[in-house]
Amino acid sequence: MDRYFLPLGAVIPRPPRPSKYADQSPDMMVIYKAIMQNLTDAGRPRARWLRWKTYVGFLLFGVLVAGKPRRWCREKRPSVVGTLGWQEFECVWKSLQVNILANVQKG
Repeated sequence: MDRYFLPLGAVIPRPPRPSKYADQSPDMMVIYKAIMQNLTDAGRPRARWLRWKTYVGFLLFGVLVAGKPRRWCREKRPSVVGTLGWQEFECVWKSLQVNILANVQKG
């Protein structure tokens, strides 16, 4: 990804081969989960305003983190955008947003 986003020593695994998708696209969820795990292992987030104490806070952090690989893929790996793996990643990202909105409206 890039050195400013990931903690030192972070390991992002290659998505499993063969791909579970018919178009042989990478499993973006494997990459997203690895990023989240690396951040947790590194004790991140350290900034007080990014820490979460609620479910909605956890979802907000997930959306924030997912934004970086989305942008990175669009800029550096446009061949991934539009694949089946990308579509699943986008659906999960959008469902996080829907969950946040539902929880906020619930009060």
